[in-house]
Amino acid sequence: AKYLPALVDAYDAQDVAFNIPMRMLNIVAYLPYFSRFLLTTAKTSICKTQARRMATASSIPPDPTHLVEMCQFLSTLLALQGTSSVSEEDKQALLPKMCEWNRKYQRQQITRCLKQLEDDLETTLMAEGLKLHCQKSLNECGFDGCENSGISKLLQCSRYDCCDHDHQKISWPFHKATCFPAVF
Repeated sequence: AKYLPALVDAYDAQDVAFNIPMRMLNIVAYLPYFSRFLLTTAKTSICKTQARRMATASSIPPDPTHLVEMCQFLSTLLALQGTSSVSEEDKQALLPKMCEWNRKYQRQQITRCLKQLEDDLETTLMAEGLKLHCQKSLNECGFDGCENSGISKLLQCSRYDCCDHDHQKISWPFHKATCFPAVF
């Protein structure tokens, strides 16, 4: 969490779709810290940026696994930030490329990303499930066994959100070793 803003700045400084900061963001994209960062940052959409870079790329990485990784990252971003964050122009430029990559490489990450851009209903529902899973810990008490969720104002440590001071105090000994401020 501490280095996520710097990592996103490094990502923004790039001009190609496949780069080291993108790979690092792809690794942490499913974590609650990343979801919280996307909700609190005033920066432009990472999803929009990745889609534009992929749409305007004149060539693809020579290693097909790098292409798959780019599509996996975009797919996760589409789930977390929504397909509406991608301009219609970028979407129209990206769809033919995705279709070609899907035919050529036949990888589920490419297929999923393509279907998300096409607003496929089944894939959209699956993406909403992923978003709920990634943001689950942001909306429920972190105390083991507590059923409270959807609370508008959870008390926050850096890693756990608790519904009240008692749960926060009781759970502290179990997570204090891994707790650090999530200040963005």
